[in-house]
Amino acid sequence: MDNVSALFSRGGTFVVDGRTISRGELDSAARRVVGYLEQAGTGPGDRIGLRMPNTPGYLACLWACARLGAVAVALNHRFSRPELDDLTRRAGCRLIVSDTEGGSVPVVHPTEVTAGPLSTTDRSAPQAPFAVFTTSGTTSEPKLVLHTQGGVAAHGADAARAFGYGPGTVSLLALPLSGVFGFTTLTAALAAGSTTVVQARPHAQTGAALIERYGVTHCCASDDFLTRVLDTGADLSSLRYVGYAAFNPALDDLPVRAEARGIPMCGLYGMSEVQALFAGRDPHQPLAERRRTGGRPASPEASARVVDADSGKPLPPGGEGELQLRGPSMFAGYLADGGAHLDHELTAGHFTDGWFRTGDLGRMEDGGSFEYLARMGDVLRLGGYLVNPAEIEQPLLGHPGVADVQVVAIDRPTGARAVAFVLADPTEFDEEALVEFCRARMARYKVPLRIVRLDEFPTTPSANGTKIRKADLRAMADSVVTADS
Repeated sequence: MDNVSALFSRGGTFVVDGRTISRGELDSAARRVVGYLEQAGTGPGDRIGLRMPNTPGYLACLWACARLGAVAVALNHRFSRPELDDLTRRAGCRLIVSDTEGGSVPVVHPTEVTAGPLSTTDRSAPQAPFAVFTTSGTTSEPKLVLHTQGGVAAHGADAARAFGYGPGTVSLLALPLSGVFGFTTLTAALAAGSTTVVQARPHAQTGAALIERYGVTHCCASDDFLTRVLDTGADLSSLRYVGYAAFNPALDDLPVRAEARGIPMCGLYGMSEVQALFAGRDPHQPLAERRRTGGRPASPEASARVVDADSGKPLPPGGEGELQLRGPSMFAGYLADGGAHLDHELTAGHFTDGWFRTGDLGRMEDGGSFEYLARMGDVLRLGGYLVNPAEIEQPLLGHPGVADVQVVAIDRPTGARAVAFVLADPTEFDEEALVEFCRARMARYKVPLRIVRLDEFPTTPSANGTKIRKADLRAMADSVVTADS
């Protein structure tokens, strides 16, 4: 099994801000970072926070952490001071490499660490702990997920093979490296020796221009970013594979719009615990199939199953239940508070018979592929049935006056009821008319008790994409319905 240093050694060239950076240049920069960190007293197992845009310095720091045997802790560049202090404390960071001010942990600028003395140290090893990512930022205290060098390197190679990366391909690194989505896009390109065009921040106009200028063939990003890229009208004809994560139901027509311009878009699936690009659709599949989130696992050693939410028994293809996974991209465990060791009890609590319980609602398909439907925590139990919020959201999105919609459920004395929040023109919004619209299109138990207009949804920006804060919507729904009582 490879280590991360070997992964970087195979990597092709990088293009950053119009400048080509060779593997040799990056190697030299990484050795200088190792030299700096050694002089600073850091060593194997020490946590190094990385908080900066996608830059050559970030790449050099990742390679340096692998060589030193240190652990790179991904810190979102947009974290507030309290968020930064909390995560660096819980991860046990010794220092932070950042181009901005830090918190309570010592901070060093990227130009300083890349100016250290050259070091020949290389403790890279497959079993060495390497990268820490946070789980979804929609919770008050996200868990810290640890991956080993071997798991990262193996998954990079599997993703490269599964999604067609190769020495002749050009990959756009558009999303932040602080998120597992951008990070895995990098490791797949490295494993394939692909040329990687690095975008400092996910700006759509810049991304479109880079695709056009460098003939980018591979791009993986969120639906909101790709929608804005498509809207630029740039020449995107070089794209051969576009993997996307679907976060916004209002952008459901994105693959259709892209198809009309000859751009093959494919649904993906991943999460911090199993890395991004865990599974994806084949670009040669019909549009109706490849637009669905999920797909076949990238690794031939990985597998998925769906179990009944109540009994825990595996379901046949077509049955809806909790998605469970296993494979070589799996995380080593959740970090305990302080970052010195793993929280084995917390980690074990997320596994059943060697299968990781994702907390996602899914359905198995024939041939080992699967479809992601929703987060189990967002699934509604209405009228005695499990209901995917999309079963209510999609019909509402068909109304010409609704721009976007999110549906949650709240408990009432007569049972749980759905409440819908919509983005709509206030001058045209008519709640009663929308309720009647729903009654004509869905089962009675799915019809929302209330439909509430908002100017915007409560969101949390993350490195992987913008997430809706469903917990806030549930609290708002409870308040609105209680006020009616």
